[in-house]
Amino acid sequence: MSTATDPSTWLDKYGDLLYGFALKSVKNPDLAKDLVQDTFVSALDKLDTFKGDSAVSTWLTAILKNKVVDHYRKASTRTTSSTDNLEEVVNAQFNSFSIWRVFVPNWARDPEEAVEHASFIETLKDCLKKLPELSRQALELRTMEGAKTADICKILDIRPSNLGVTIYRARMALRTCMERNWHND
Repeated sequence: MSTATDPSTWLDKYGDLLYGFALKSVKNPDLAKDLVQDTFVSALDKLDTFKGDSAVSTWLTAILKNKVVDHYRKASTRTTSSTDNLEEVVNAQFNSFSIWRVFVPNWARDPEEAVEHASFIETLKDCLKKLPELSRQALELRTMEGAKTADICKILDIRPSNLGVTIYRARMALRTCMERNWHND
């Protein structure tokens, strides 16, 4: 067994790399640690199947990616029903002719300037936390990670048409929350 495939060296050699990837993917330090730990356990169980065609770090990262996908799939099946209340938010925004019911206020700020204010960032984070898990994950994967539709659909185990509606509803709910909670000084 080479030192690269020696499990006793994995944590020192690949722990930071895997943790960084997991943290970027799930944005939760404790969950990221758990996913890395699960990755090492799975790799240990499957060590006899590792052929050495790729680097150990690549192999471990692939296992971790599957762990992240599994996490999002499980989370999306637990929260699918919670998106129903978003339909109420969307219906409250538009009339039967798809015209805005309420005048959209001008936030009177350059978006780049608004982002520099701590109150905006805190309000945005709070509003994102209030979204149903599936909606938040879809919005973050699309907007913050720049993930492609096919990848997001695979991770969340939803259809592309469902993704479009989910992201739209999430944006509407986020907008409503921001308008209610962020005070433009």
